[in-house]
Amino acid sequence: MKEKRRKKIEDILSRTNLARLRALFVLVFFVEALFLFYVERIRLVEASGEEHTLLLTSYLLHLLLAVLAAAIVVFSHKLAKTKGSGWIDFRKRFTPIAIFVTLALSATISVFDQITTGHIIIFTVKLLVFGLVLYVRPPWQWAVFGVPFLVFLSGLVIFQEDGAVLLTHLINGTAVFAGVMFASHRFYVHKHYDLHYRMTLKRLNKRLEKLSTHDSLTTLANRRFFERQIRYELAINKRYNQKASLLLIDIDHFKKVNDTHGHQVGDDVLVELGQFLRKNVRESDTVCRWGGEEFMLLLSHTDSAGAEVLAKRLRQEIENRLFLEGKTDISLTVSIGVTELSLAGEDPFKTTYETIDKALYKAKETGRNTVIVE
Repeated sequence: MKEKRRKKIEDILSRTNLARLRALFVLVFFVEALFLFYVERIRLVEASGEEHTLLLTSYLLHLLLAVLAAAIVVFSHKLAKTKGSGWIDFRKRFTPIAIFVTLALSATISVFDQITTGHIIIFTVKLLVFGLVLYVRPPWQWAVFGVPFLVFLSGLVIFQEDGAVLLTHLINGTAVFAGVMFASHRFYVHKHYDLHYRMTLKRLNKRLEKLSTHDSLTTLANRRFFERQIRYELAINKRYNQKASLLLIDIDHFKKVNDTHGHQVGDDVLVELGQFLRKNVRESDTVCRWGGEEFMLLLSHTDSAGAEVLAKRLRQEIENRLFLEGKTDISLTVSIGVTELSLAGEDPFKTTYETIDKALYKAKETGRNTVIVE
């Protein structure tokens, strides 16, 4: 369960990363396109000799970064819609790969800029934005952010000849890297914990909701849920002038099962009978454990004649069935009361219940293992 939940959390984070990755790289593409057209292109036209060669190299590197950004946007969009376990695993790795390649190229550009402009903004801004916006699983931050940073530091030491500028760049770059590493780790851990907490809370809420509406032994509807369904059925029947019926089922001499075989066997019998009833009615019908060895069925769009047919079939099949077959082989019979759901009075269900309870009492008084319709 924990491994399954961890994979689900990682899948959620990978989808979040893909959405944010597309937005970031759309921005990167337009920034690079504007920079190429309004800055680098003009500088390249005006330059000559060795300066022209250096600016041409810089232009091509920025062009490569723009093309890379566009490719990542397109591929991440398709990857988000692709299904299959293999693609899901690749989707989790795609964001770190895209960050690593982009930062490595940005570090190379910043190193090359030491020859021309001396700026490091291309690398440090991307390092800062990627580290604060995207989720990278520990300890992969050291590879994704650390390797490009080492390339960046090495390039500064080799190509920056001005000592004061070098020291400034080293201090600023290291400060950004340290801050990104700390923030990235904390953001990932916090998000992971937050998702784990929400999933656990959601699971517990579902369990509590089920416990509040279903019988803990048979997992059938309990009285609270059943009475809610009754109110809904009454509203529908009054609005569209339809009929519904109730079956009240009681296991005959169930005390003998508990006394002879023990309460655990008795519980197992109740569970199996509940499953049997659920399988032999429609999806639109509601099966409830009314209490003890009593079950009540709400049959939608069914008059008393149709309910009687079902009740007789259920009684016959239960009589012919062996419960806990192969283990204990218990035979049962049931008494069933049948009535239509009343629509009259201030409390129609109370009236209906009194009627069906009388029907069940008559079934027991007339020898049990029978169906009585009131």
